[in-house]
Amino acid sequence: MPVTLEQTGTNPAVAASRSAFILRFVSTIALWAVALLIVFSGYELLFWLLISVFGMIGDSPISRSRE
Repeated sequence: MPVTLEQTGTNPAVAASRSAFILRFVSTIALWAVALLIVFSGYELLFWLLISVFGMIGDSPISRSRE
């Protein structure tokens, strides 16, 4: 007979991974919303600042590995 959720109790690993997924999902949606707002708002300076910041963040692990 298969084990149900009620029989196993709450698994802390599953709860932690679910909360991590929700947190990452919400932050992804928020970052995309900000990025699209900047792109479609017409503020060219903010657009280039956004591209520069994301580029530096993306390049930082590579730079750290070269040290």
